[in-house]
Amino acid sequence: MKRMTPWVLAATLTFCGAMMMLTSCTDAVGSTDNPVPDPAQQDLADYAILFYGHGSDPSLDFCIVENLDQLYAAEAASYNKVRIAAQYKFSSQKAFQEQLETLRKSVNTEEQKKFVETFNDMFKDKCGQTYRFVVDPKMQSYDQLGDSYRYGPSEGEISNPDSLTNFIKWAAKACPAKNYLLLLSDHGAGYMPNNDLPYSPVAKTRNLVVDSHTGKGLTLPSLTAAIEAAGIHLKALYFDACLMNSIEYLFELKDAVDYVVASSFLVPGIGGSYDALINLLAKNGSDIESALAAYNKFCVDRWDKTIGQAQKESFFDMTVTRTSGLNAYGEKIRAFTDLLVEAYQSGDEELCKKIDNATANVLKIQSSYPFYDLLIYALTVTLADPARFEAAYNDMKKCYDELCQVSHQTSAYMGAEGITASVLLGWDGQYEYFDWMPDDTEWKVLTNTIYKPDGTCDMVSFGMPASGNWGSTFEQTYEQTKFDKATGWSRWIKANRQRPTVMSLATAGYDPNIAEADPAAYLTFADFVQLLNNLK
Repeated sequence: MKRMTPWVLAATLTFCGAMMMLTSCTDAVGSTDNPVPDPAQQDLADYAILFYGHGSDPSLDFCIVENLDQLYAAEAASYNKVRIAAQYKFSSQKAFQEQLETLRKSVNTEEQKKFVETFNDMFKDKCGQTYRFVVDPKMQSYDQLGDSYRYGPSEGEISNPDSLTNFIKWAAKACPAKNYLLLLSDHGAGYMPNNDLPYSPVAKTRNLVVDSHTGKGLTLPSLTAAIEAAGIHLKALYFDACLMNSIEYLFELKDAVDYVVASSFLVPGIGGSYDALINLLAKNGSDIESALAAYNKFCVDRWDKTIGQAQKESFFDMTVTRTSGLNAYGEKIRAFTDLLVEAYQSGDEELCKKIDNATANVLKIQSSYPFYDLLIYALTVTLADPARFEAAYNDMKKCYDELCQVSHQTSAYMGAEGITASVLLGWDGQYEYFDWMPDDTEWKVLTNTIYKPDGTCDMVSFGMPASGNWGSTFEQTYEQTKFDKATGWSRWIKANRQRPTVMSLATAGYDPNIAEADPAAYLTFADFVQLLNNLK
């Protein structure tokens, strides 16, 4: 894998962006699938990896092409048991030109100038192009990212979920296997209702598979619909993207896949280690849990070694979730939510203050998004009234540990285990999103948007207020998710009156105009670690 120069690497360390961006390519006129062997004449592989990626910006193209190189770097014997089909779309011509101009303005040395022109030569003819192929381990990625494997028109529409369905069907025919693993690679942004509007086959979709050319994308339910429409059961779905270990995503996907591999926090720009994934799947045979658990550890160990503490918010993690346990877990979450709503509406002011304190100190997953660690939040609520909540919390934790979580590892920088799936949290039926800008002394707010349950939103951008509509309502979005139908979590978002923590505990400093309490009064991450270790 090629080493990126530090000044470029700094701009591409994380896969976290404003939207979850993966790939797709619609069935455009003139598109033809590359020829594939007759499945009846092929032996079934143990596994087929179906790689589906999109570069939303050229820096990410650079990183993902290096990931594609890894598909050719596994042990030779592994390819007898694991086959790979891939589809990748490069970022748009406009995005490429903007990135190129930025790089040219930032160069200071001859080495950097040479790199910029090499970058230009590598990608100038690939902008907006989609490539589809079966990985041939005797070749290299640059061979198969060539004209012979180009699929569809330049800047082909990628937001239609039918195109993901089309790819899965094609890939399963091209690489028949006993088990299929869908690998989605690009930026990630978890689940927010305003980015995940109600899905219908003819609607423009908003949040997932956001094309850098059109700005359109899929939603959480349309991703699930696309997978189900393919008629190919997926053994695993692997998000090589930030913030995708969301409880809302896990529940939506639970009937479509057996395992989900995802990160609650961030994924560094170097992404996964696909050669290791191929080797581990091949060596572990039908024991996919052992393969994925070993892969989990391999990736996070590599991130620690490569990235370390190179950025202010370098919280990296990965979790492997067994979806068969989610129905039981949902029942435990509902029981806890019932107690929480009942206690909060009981009229006991002292208890409400304690619950509010838990909400004001909840562990926020990332500074911009309204995502919070579900089990750690339940733990801090439990400490407000152990006699009332402890049994229900312990039932939740035991169910998650025994039935759902296959493996988990955080970066060494976090110094703790115990991070679980994130959950959306708000107050009075609303939630908020921030754009933060760090400087040398503090984090400052560029924009703050509050999404209200009736579909309106209030924004403050660079100190100027504004209002508008976000396109739907809380009832029509969040309350229709499989997670909410199973748990009734939206009842708590509507009943809660306390604004949750506005800053991630990963970052230092709070804006005094926004923080609802003295930063010194907030729990530190070490406090959460202590709580996890002490509560029995």
